[in-house]
Amino acid sequence: MKQFVSDLSVGGAASSLFSVKYKRPVTEYKKGWRFVVGLSDKTGEIECNFWGGGDKAAVERVFGSFKEGDVVRVSAAVGEYEGKAKLDIDPQRGSIGRVSEFDVADFVPISKRDIAEMRAELMSAVQSVQNPFLRKLLDCFFGDKKFIDEFCRAPGAIYYHHAWVGGLLEHSLHVYRLCMTACDIYPSIDRDLVTTAALLHDVGKTREFSVTTNIRQTEEGMLCGHITIGAEMVSEKIKGIAGFPEVLKMKMVHCIISHHGELEYGTPKTPQFPEASLVYHADLLDSQIDQFVKTRDEAKTEDFRVWTKSLGDIYLK
Repeated sequence: MKQFVSDLSVGGAASSLFSVKYKRPVTEYKKGWRFVVGLSDKTGEIECNFWGGGDKAAVERVFGSFKEGDVVRVSAAVGEYEGKAKLDIDPQRGSIGRVSEFDVADFVPISKRDIAEMRAELMSAVQSVQNPFLRKLLDCFFGDKKFIDEFCRAPGAIYYHHAWVGGLLEHSLHVYRLCMTACDIYPSIDRDLVTTAALLHDVGKTREFSVTTNIRQTEEGMLCGHITIGAEMVSEKIKGIAGFPEVLKMKMVHCIISHHGELEYGTPKTPQFPEASLVYHADLLDSQIDQFVKTRDEAKTEDFRVWTKSLGDIYLK
């Protein structure tokens, strides 16, 4: 039976399969040689220290026996450092080694919503667009089976919001729904532009993240980020659409590059017209509410509050 990260308690023991998220090189400490690996499954992450002896070559053989993305069987003690649980492997009593048989569903969380149903909702939103140029733009993406398969599998993030398979699709639909509600309140808003921008605002995340036995950032994602990648993807598709109006192109790209709203949050431009502002606020609302709900539902404390780095204090009652 799989022992999950969320099941581990300080003072206990771990004996289970985990995905290798990262590796830190072998280094010397006062009793010999050690290395650190980051382990994860669908419930969370934990750092693991391998405390080897004086035989550096033996420690390096263990270190080299698996790589990032592999699944390993770990036998370790559960300790604590700076208030966080950690794993400690004493090679006399514990071990770490690569395995080839595992259930990938144990390691990568999947959306609780049915992905096929969400995919159908996505296509319905695409088909609602009347502007011929924006409809062609959407068809360039979602009419491509390989791309839409990748889009429906992509996560919305690594940690903060919608960090699971299908998370990008789920988040994009939430942003679209919120935008449509606002369009009913403000009828002068360009509904087709907002629909297209809502569905494509995070399209760069299909290349920013990769999903294997864990969710990781790609090299392109680290160096460019999904905003820049997404703007390039949209601009490239627009080049292939004959007669696409220049102003509409600028507005579409602006919606992509401004959807984080504030320069301090990585957006190169702040929203400068209603449709862009709407996409930004819908994106912010969905991402924050998802974090609030997830943190509240998963809190394991008898206190009335919990603190998170991204949101600060959260009231739990």
